[in-house]
Amino acid sequence: QGTWQYMSVELLTNPEKAVEVPDDLESFFLVLLYYAIRYLDSNINNVGEYIESFFDSYTFEDGAYTAGHAKSNTMKTGHDLTTKAGVASQKLRFNPPLDRLFNTLLRSFQAAYKIREYDSRPPMPPLSSETASKVAPTTPVKKTLKVEYDVSYFKLQPDVNTYYAPPVQMEEAAPALPTEHERNLAINANNHIQMMMLLMASLQETWSAGEVRDRIPADYKSCHEFGPVV
Repeated sequence: QGTWQYMSVELLTNPEKAVEVPDDLESFFLVLLYYAIRYLDSNINNVGEYIESFFDSYTFEDGAYTAGHAKSNTMKTGHDLTTKAGVASQKLRFNPPLDRLFNTLLRSFQAAYKIREYDSRPPMPPLSSETASKVAPTTPVKKTLKVEYDVSYFKLQPDVNTYYAPPVQMEEAAPALPTEHERNLAINANNHIQMMMLLMASLQETWSAGEVRDRIPADYKSCHEFGPVV
């Protein structure tokens, strides 16, 4: 295995980015997840396909390689780890202590991504002096959306009994405000000591002894094509 499979989504998305503590800890999490999936009992039916989909796949856009959709969507959204990489399916399960550890770590990195997105949002433009003078500091400002309807906007498609409406340009939704719980979770993804304490707490639990074996068959054949389509 190479090393790019375990790089953080942020590093794979922004190759010029300097490596920081969250990238280091996310890579550690991905390595831990990889070896758990490959060698421990879980409810994944096809481990080889899962590893290819989650760790080995990538996105090729505008002449550049970036993180694969399965890894990116899992690490940066509120999605669970599932039995099919990046696909809504059963929740991935190993044993209770490891499941709790992985769930806490995943939620921590998801919270950290959410906070970074929120904190990096562009600042709101200041109110003009004329507008500011009309709005009292304690007066709540309600935003309303005025919609103008124009039936000529809809066009009847040729030879088809349906109407076509040109796509509407929508403003991108502002990042959601992180909760206090998410900010507490994000500490695990930003601090080595906090991560170590979390791991030590997990080791205090009662772990079931299971058989450790390579769950990828020796005759496994790749089901993915790698490299850009020419």
